[in-house]
Amino acid sequence: MNLNLNPYTINTQRDFYYEHLPYLNSNKIENLVSYIKQEFTSYPDGINNNPSTAHIVDRQAWNIFPNTTSHMNFLYSNIIDSAKNANKKFNFDLNTITQLKYFEYSPNSDMGLDWHIDIGPEGASLRKLSFSLILSNKSEYEGGQLEIWLDSTFQYQVPQFPGSITFFPSFLLHRVTPITKGIRRVIVGWLGGTPYK
Repeated sequence: MNLNLNPYTINTQRDFYYEHLPYLNSNKIENLVSYIKQEFTSYPDGINNNPSTAHIVDRQAWNIFPNTTSHMNFLYSNIIDSAKNANKKFNFDLNTITQLKYFEYSPNSDMGLDWHIDIGPEGASLRKLSFSLILSNKSEYEGGQLEIWLDSTFQYQVPQFPGSITFFPSFLLHRVTPITKGIRRVIVGWLGGTPYK
């Protein structure tokens, strides 16, 4: 599927991979979101999953647990197929996909999600490839731009089309700018493997 990404320019360096999931149309997205909200429990999510800091990043979170329903099979199969395409670029040693998270970002905070990396202690130490799957139409919110730090003079702004997924190394700095209006809906997750050598 060819996409007209103007005015976006896709960088050819080994820093991120972007594609559109053609089977994730608006009806599929709404059915998927409805299922997630009915099946899983939401919680206010702050920095490092600390609810006491939820006022800094105003977002609700749902942990998505894998199961054998058609909704989850559809979601995981599409993400895994796309991850295989992405990893042709990165050539990481990947052998697992973590629990997915569904987020809804609200405009009640003026700070957004500041620059950070996705690698940390314990389970986060094995993260190698992060991904963000956009579920909202850009007309549904303002702000909420996912940016990836490529160097001191250029931060890549990820295209925000519903059904688009972006993969990038978990050690890259990235952020989400503040939401000023509406709700930004996104599924995020990580792929991991053996430690770097």
